[in-house]
Amino acid sequence: TTRERVLAAVETIKVELKEPLEQLYAENKLVEAQRLAQRTQFDIEMMAEVGFCNGIENYS
Repeated sequence: TTRERVLAAVETIKVELKEPLEQLYAENKLVEAQRLAQRTQFDIEMMAEVGFCNGIENYS
C-alpha cells in the first residue's frame, strides 16, 4: 500500500542521512549537521504522519 511505501522510504532516508551527517561532523560543521538532522527529522515525522511533506521530491 501507499502507507507501506512511505514507511519504507522513511527508513531509507534515515539510512542515507547517516553519511552526510558523518561527513559534516568530521569537518567540524556542527551547526550544519544539526540543522540537516533537524530538518530531515521534521520531514520524516510529516511523511510518517501525513504521508507527504513540502519538498518531498528532494528525497527521490
